[in-house]
Amino acid sequence: MKNIIKHFAGAGLATVMLLSVGCNDDPTEVFIADLYQKAYITTGIAPADEYTYKGTYALGGVQMNGPKLEYVGPNLSTTLGTGYVFDIYLCTAYAAKNPVSGTLYVPENAEELVAQYNNRGDKEDGNAGGYLLMTPDQYEITVPQSTVETGEKQAPAFQVSLNAEKDWSAGKYLLPVCCTLDAGSEVTLSENASTVYLKVEIQRDIAYKDLMMLTPGQYTVDAANAGSTASDAFDENNETSWNGANTSEYVDVTFDEPVYLSKICFVGMSRRVYPYLRYEGEETFSRREQYIGNNNSTVQALYTYDPTTNSSAPMDPYRKVAGVRFQFQNRQGGSLGDVYFITRDLANMQPQGMIAFDSGTTGYTLTKTWGFQLVGTKVEAVANSQLPETSAFDISLRSYASATSAMRGRLSVPEDAEAAVTAYNTANNTSYTLLPADYYSIENAEATIESGNDRSTQPFRVQLNEEALSAITQTTNYLLPVSLTMESGAVDADHATLYIPVNITLGQKYRVLKPEEIAEYDFCPEDLGYGYTGGAYSAEYALEYAFDQNSTTAFMGDGSANYDYGIDEAIYVNFASAMQIHSIIFVNQTLATGWDTSYCPWYLSIGWAPYSDSNFNWYIEYTQEGNLFEYNINRNISTVYIDYNMYDDYLSGFADVYFTVPDEE
Repeated sequence: MKNIIKHFAGAGLATVMLLSVGCNDDPTEVFIADLYQKAYITTGIAPADEYTYKGTYALGGVQMNGPKLEYVGPNLSTTLGTGYVFDIYLCTAYAAKNPVSGTLYVPENAEELVAQYNNRGDKEDGNAGGYLLMTPDQYEITVPQSTVETGEKQAPAFQVSLNAEKDWSAGKYLLPVCCTLDAGSEVTLSENASTVYLKVEIQRDIAYKDLMMLTPGQYTVDAANAGSTASDAFDENNETSWNGANTSEYVDVTFDEPVYLSKICFVGMSRRVYPYLRYEGEETFSRREQYIGNNNSTVQALYTYDPTTNSSAPMDPYRKVAGVRFQFQNRQGGSLGDVYFITRDLANMQPQGMIAFDSGTTGYTLTKTWGFQLVGTKVEAVANSQLPETSAFDISLRSYASATSAMRGRLSVPEDAEAAVTAYNTANNTSYTLLPADYYSIENAEATIESGNDRSTQPFRVQLNEEALSAITQTTNYLLPVSLTMESGAVDADHATLYIPVNITLGQKYRVLKPEEIAEYDFCPEDLGYGYTGGAYSAEYALEYAFDQNSTTAFMGDGSANYDYGIDEAIYVNFASAMQIHSIIFVNQTLATGWDTSYCPWYLSIGWAPYSDSNFNWYIEYTQEGNLFEYNINRNISTVYIDYNMYDDYLSGFADVYFTVPDEE
C-alpha cells in the first residue's frame, strides 16, 4: 500500500490532506514517492497548498493631526500575522546536498487554474467556488527568489504582498502562484506540489460611502446666545476653546447646503453639551440626545456622536440636515475645543435605490415568562407574555439624491437567503436561523420613487404571522433577510438588504410546591438568634396557617418580646426530597382579613443547609406591606430555616409561605 502524506496543522487549523494542483494538471493525491529527491512549495513546513487572508473594511474614523482633527477613510484590517504579506516556502523532502534555488511566478494559465479550483469536485474546505482571479494591481511578488541552502530542507520565504491601498470590492479572490527551479538544480520540482493558491476574502463594513469632513467655509456659526469664545469651537484649532459660563449658552450652525449628516466629532470637551438637529424644511431644532460628554472637570480628548444610531431619538439618515444647535448644560458651563461635521459627499451622489426601515421597531421579540400572583387567596403561577408593539415592518424605497426619472423597486427574500443568514451570523457573532416562509408574508412588494423625489410615497411592507409565532413552544432566534432589486434605476449595493430579527424567548416555567411535598415543619428547638430558645408553642400561634396556602388565615408569633432584645423564633421546613428551590414567597400577614397592619414583622432571615453540616448562610430582606415577598435561591436544598424576629411586644406573623420550583412538565 502506498503511503499518503497528510499535513496535521497547528492549533486552530484543520487537518488537511495535501491536494495540490500542478500548473497544468488536475488535483491528485501526493504520495511519498512523488516527493523523494524532489522539491515543492508550500504555505508551511509540511505540504499545504492554500493560504487564506480574510480582510474587512472598517468604517472610516478620525484622528488628530497636531491641533486639527482629520478624517481617515475606510481601513482594510488584516488577519495575517505579518500585515498584508503571504509567506510561501520552497522545501525539499530531504536535507539538500547542494543549494536548490527557485523563482516564484504567476502562471500564464492562471484563469484556467482558478476555473479548475472553483469547479473541483471535493470542495474540501466547504467554501470552494466563486473565486475571482486577482488582478495585477491587487498584489506584488516582493520576494520572488529563494534558496534551500546545503544541509537545509527549507528556504527563506518567498513573499507576495497585497496592495492595501487599493479599494478592494467585497468578494473572494484567488491567485495561483507556481515555482520554477533554477537551471542546474540536482532535484526536480514535484509536479503535484508546484502550485499554491493564495485566497483573499474581503468583507465591507461600511455604513456610508464617500464620506467627507466639512470645513468652516461650508457653514455659518451664530454665537449671539453664547459668550465671546464660542466661535473658537469652530476654528479647527483645538488649542483654542469655547469656555461656557454657568448659564444655558448655545450656538446655532447653519449649513450652506443641507447635508446628510453622518457624525459630529467633539474634541477637548469637558462638562455636557446637548446637540439639537434641524432637518431641511424645518424651522425649529429638536434635541437628539440627552447630552454628549461628561459631568466632571476631566477633559476628554474626543467624543463622537453618531446621530444615526442614537437610541433615544434616532436621526433619519436619509433626510438632509439644515442645521445643528449646541447647548452647554445650564448651571455648569464647560469647555469645548472643536466641533467637526462628517457628512456624505453631495458632489458624488447619484440617484441610487436603497431600502431603510421607517419609524418604529426593526425587529420582533416575543417574550414569555412565568411569575406568581395572588389568585383569590392563593399564590399561583401565571404567564406573562410581552408582545411587540407591531408585527408589520414598513420599509421605504429611498435614494440619497433626488430621482431624475421614476425609480421602481421590488422587495423580496433573496434566493440565497440561507447564505445571507450565515454571513450575518459570521459578521455579528450570532446564531440565527432563516425564518420559515409560514411565519411571514410580503404585503406590498413594489414601490416607486417619482421623479424629483428621494423616497417612495408608499413603503414596502413585511407582515409577520403573529398567531403562528405565538404558538412556538421553545426559545428560537430567526432572521429574515429582505433584498431590493430595481426594475428602473440603479441600486446601492451597500444598502440593498435589510435583516429582520425575530426572537421568541421562553423563560423557565415554575410551579408552587404542593403541601404534600413538605415532609414536616415545626419550631426549631435550638437557638438560632439572640440567645432565646424556641420551646413548646401552643396551638394559639397557629403555625400550620403559614403552610395552608390560604391568605385569609395567618400564623402569629409569640408576643412576649421586650424592647431591649426582642425574641427570635426559628422555623424549620423539611422537604420530602431535596430539590431546586427557585424562590420563597412570603405573603405578608396584612393581607389576612382583620389583622392590624402594625403587626408586621420587621424582617425575616432566610438560610439553608444544603449539606449535612451545621453552617447556615443567612440572607436578610425586609418585608413589604401588602405585597408578595420573593427571594430567589436556585439551589438544591432539603431544609429551609426561617428566623423570625420581633422587636416589639405585639403579636407578629405572616399569612403564608410558598416555595416555588421549576416546572418540568
